[in-house]
Amino acid sequence: MKKYYFIILSILATAFFACSNPEADGKKAATAYMDCYEEYVDQTQKAYSDFISEFKQNHFSSRIEAREKLEKLLLNAQQDFDVCRHTAEIEKQKLEQKYLTNYEKAAKFQYAYSAVSNSHKPSNADFQTYQNNVDNLIQNIIPSKPDAEKIKADLVGHKIIEGKDGYRQQGWYWKVADNEIKELKINNIKDNGKDYVLDLHLFLESETSAYETDIIVTYVLRQSDDWTVDFIETKAMSIVKTGKYNNCITSERKQTGYTEYELEFTNHCDVALLVGGTALNAWGDKQWHKFSTVVEGNSKKRIGGLFSVSVLDYNIHFIERP
Repeated sequence: MKKYYFIILSILATAFFACSNPEADGKKAATAYMDCYEEYVDQTQKAYSDFISEFKQNHFSSRIEAREKLEKLLLNAQQDFDVCRHTAEIEKQKLEQKYLTNYEKAAKFQYAYSAVSNSHKPSNADFQTYQNNVDNLIQNIIPSKPDAEKIKADLVGHKIIEGKDGYRQQGWYWKVADNEIKELKINNIKDNGKDYVLDLHLFLESETSAYETDIIVTYVLRQSDDWTVDFIETKAMSIVKTGKYNNCITSERKQTGYTEYELEFTNHCDVALLVGGTALNAWGDKQWHKFSTVVEGNSKKRIGGLFSVSVLDYNIHFIERP
């Protein structure tokens, strides 16, 4: 019985390989993949065509909304293509396995597959022309002007300097982080069609300090999908005075040379503090100049003196956390 069983299997296997045609299977596998691509081109072109023809009736409120609609249509075409291509790849692997033990037939299969793939002339998929038409339509959508909440979000990550007549040294800035703009007031708006200019008053607050600032924010639209901050100009910026640290700092004017004087600040508290004020220069222009310095907790800090500004007189305007 076993003898006949093996004979039957042998006959079936011989018949299977005899009927197998590596050239036909190679062409079949390649054609399946190419059909997937042709269907992808057709679906993508239809997605663009439908979007363009239905553009007006969709009444898009923003450029972002319009692009999201198009992306969804194109994504459907891409997903269908991915599924089809995966199925075609599995079928190719099944057909290839028939010839794994036969080098000659395996070579014929691959040759036929490559020949069909290389000779295939895909449909003219001029997606860029479609995209250009879409961009032209979308550019006609004018997004709503930024409101207070959008302005707050847009300013996150931007740096606000103290301005020309500030206490802090050159290079200091406040980098706006999430939820640091506690108050925002729009003082004035200028809209010339291309630029949207806002005169703003902000109250900024971090875990340790707070500032009030007047800035001018210029928004532009141009080719962007929404109004975008172009640049920020600082008009004024000042630290919010709490007075809670005033007793932490004592100051003294000390002579360091024949005509040189410096300021020495002593911090009696265990937190770093920013001391700001004005000092009268005994040399040069003999004018009052703003200054600020950070005094570490339980330590001393000196400014002015020999080879620097000689302090003739001074006033302390604030003592706050830096």
